[in-house]
Amino acid sequence: MRAVSDDDDNFVAPIAEALRGRWCHISVRLPPHFRPQILAIRSETVAHDLDADTYNVDLGGIGRGAGFRSTIAFVPGTASTLRVTAFGYEHDADSFTVVITPLYKWYAGVRVVLRRPGHLLAAIKGGFRGVTGRVRASMAIVATGQPPASFDLWVQLFDTWTDRRIARLLASERRASWPTIEALVCPGTSATSMAMNATLEALAHQALPVSRDAPDAEYVAVIQAGEIIPRHGMALLADWVVMLDRPDAIYADEDTISAIGHRHSPIFKPEPNRTLMLSGTLATGMWLIRRSCLAALPEPASRWAAAVRLETWLRLYERDGAVSTHRVPQIATRRRDDCEPEPVAILTALVKDHLRRLSITASVQSTWPIAVQPRLPVGKEPHVTIVIPSACRASHVLECLTAVAKKTSYPRFDIVVVLSQNTAPDDRQHHMIAALKTNDRIEVVFHPITTGFNYAAANNHAVGIATGSLVCLLNDDVDPLRHDWLTNLVGHFSDPAVGIVGAKLYYPNDQVQHGGIIMGLAGLGDHMNRFLPRGAPGYAFRGILDQQLSAVTGACLLIERALYESVGGMDERYASAFNDVDLCLKAGAAGRTVIFSAQTELYHYESLSFVQHYTDAEVDRWARDVALMRTRWHDVVANDPFHNPNLSLQRGHEWLPGFPPRFDYLRTNAPWLRQNEGPA
Repeated sequence: MRAVSDDDDNFVAPIAEALRGRWCHISVRLPPHFRPQILAIRSETVAHDLDADTYNVDLGGIGRGAGFRSTIAFVPGTASTLRVTAFGYEHDADSFTVVITPLYKWYAGVRVVLRRPGHLLAAIKGGFRGVTGRVRASMAIVATGQPPASFDLWVQLFDTWTDRRIARLLASERRASWPTIEALVCPGTSATSMAMNATLEALAHQALPVSRDAPDAEYVAVIQAGEIIPRHGMALLADWVVMLDRPDAIYADEDTISAIGHRHSPIFKPEPNRTLMLSGTLATGMWLIRRSCLAALPEPASRWAAAVRLETWLRLYERDGAVSTHRVPQIATRRRDDCEPEPVAILTALVKDHLRRLSITASVQSTWPIAVQPRLPVGKEPHVTIVIPSACRASHVLECLTAVAKKTSYPRFDIVVVLSQNTAPDDRQHHMIAALKTNDRIEVVFHPITTGFNYAAANNHAVGIATGSLVCLLNDDVDPLRHDWLTNLVGHFSDPAVGIVGAKLYYPNDQVQHGGIIMGLAGLGDHMNRFLPRGAPGYAFRGILDQQLSAVTGACLLIERALYESVGGMDERYASAFNDVDLCLKAGAAGRTVIFSAQTELYHYESLSFVQHYTDAEVDRWARDVALMRTRWHDVVANDPFHNPNLSLQRGHEWLPGFPPRFDYLRTNAPWLRQNEGPA
């Protein structure tokens, strides 16, 4: 088939109905003169009931090379169009040839395994328990291909600011409304260092002139000596201030620049959130703060930009939840290698003072990053009901449920095991139920049904009879690593804004199975940090830091019972999958935050007692459930606030640069975001 250009960079081709819902080999044959550096392949589904006309699923990137390129991918059953986006080319093309060949599932599996056999071996390592889930997840990551990982290439294609591009920025239709800005350069331990001189020189060459002595300026740019603002930086942020309706504060992405001028180590940040802000990791890079909001700090704290930024934001949070602070998803700071590190002791003191002002008890470790574990005062712990749907058949269930009861040091909890089926318990189930009832904390309830098993309905039934003010949804195939797991989860409810807290789950081989959920990852949403080794910090320390997210897994999820009931519980239309994600998104829509507690660790043997969410015979139900999720939660799937649009949405590669950044929703109003320079 022919892929025909529909704009400068995009080529589209129809997908035959016979190819939908199948594994396929996709090959692209380019004309001799057309040699883009990157081709990104997506399937496109028309969705007339959504605000947007279409939604896309990444099928992988076909990297650099000659005129014939190929990949193996699963084409969704709802896909109608193949969209190929080209980046980094000199000569245009009107069209090229795309060949899509269907593959038998077993053959596609073999091809995927042979592509990167090391991934499969790593997934198998670690014992029998959970091996099926590990292999399946590993193959899904490999199948989407390895996206371009080079930050150098990303900078070349998407963050190279030529004179022409800067001129477009300076010609912004919002230019007349840009704020006045004063630069506050914090010296650290020295006011005469090379780092300070480099920062001052960069400020002197800004496209938008900025003064260090402008007491009437509307905003203050808080900069650390050694942080270099590129020539377009202040103008860029000024334009964002207007686009964001003049917020109290904004911060931007950043990278590091070596002594020879090589840019590396980008930090693409999420939207502001208190839980992650307490770690100090968001208080780096360029910030613009309204002068009226700037917190005054005594020496020596005022010598450090990170301290000024963090203290100001925490004061704004105490005032109104810092609702008028935002992230700018563009690089506006280049940190020199000789820039002094953040003063951990000073930042830790600011965090402790903040918690003291809010009367929150917490363990605060003065390390980098700062680790904060809130605790409720002794004697004021709310009662927790742990709800565990189970078939009460698999041999591991008794072992896991007993472990949960024994490995929970939290003082006030009970366990409700719900047996949901349309027949009376058999002898094997009676034996297991009798064994469970020997523990005074465990109650087994029977939930009669007339149709097939429904995980959402089972949880709703159990929550309806729960006595705890907090309810912990728990799978029957998890095993806590430490006795304080439930104490850690409950501690986060010292912040009244918190509605849901989820845990970090591991495969039995100590690789991460669940590290929180990124909406839009792998098309709809998927676990982040999958296969990260236990204890590894991950990208920007987000593998070990508590943080706010859009969703967490229901395999271990603590929620206020009143909130559960007020949002209608789990939607029983999602019989197996998505019910937990939908619950989290409903809580977020109700104004409550969802927290991922990286310090709460359990093993997850991943659905050993239930069948997989969707069998081959249930493809239609899968399509309906996906459509329902996309219809209801289109905005967050398209633009998760806790995953930067400069990062990839390919499964397993969520911390690599995105090719391209997802700025489609802004390009109309911000011409300087467009990739191509256009005519002179």
